[in-house]
Amino acid sequence: MEIIQVRADLVKLIGSIAIRGKRLDGDIHRALCSAVWHRSEHVDNTLIAQVVNAMPKGSRANAAIKWAEEFGGVTYSGRDKQKQVKFKNSDNPVKLDEGIQTPFWDMKAAEGEEYDSVKDLEQVIKILERRAKKAEENGETTVSVTYRSMVDQLKNLEVEVQKLAEAA
Repeated sequence: MEIIQVRADLVKLIGSIAIRGKRLDGDIHRALCSAVWHRSEHVDNTLIAQVVNAMPKGSRANAAIKWAEEFGGVTYSGRDKQKQVKFKNSDNPVKLDEGIQTPFWDMKAAEGEEYDSVKDLEQVIKILERRAKKAEENGETTVSVTYRSMVDQLKNLEVEVQKLAEAA
């Protein structure tokens, strides 16, 4: 990579980035709206996923996912082994007119429940307790003891996390 050392050249590049970025955002929004139209006509959500998967890194793909869920009649179903976004059709109606008026970049991608570390620890503890019980039933004593040890450690950690949460 060649570093730009002349200020005027750097300012010119920044201006170009701004223009291309706005154009790209507009193209992505148009593609998302068109893919939602396609989904409403053909009950096919694959083009919505293709738009999101085509987005460059740093281009607010999570906001596009949120937009698709809000206006596209789809639910985000995770990523496959190749890290490609997947959607499922949902019972939510397609709201194309509203989607056209709401650019994807205006969506807040991190909406929803706040992260609850205590709740997450409780879930992990339950999983490990089930695995320990299953290992015991299968006669895998060493595995069961290992899981029980992990559960004990996590329960101690859970107490510390609860104290921190209460203090905050």
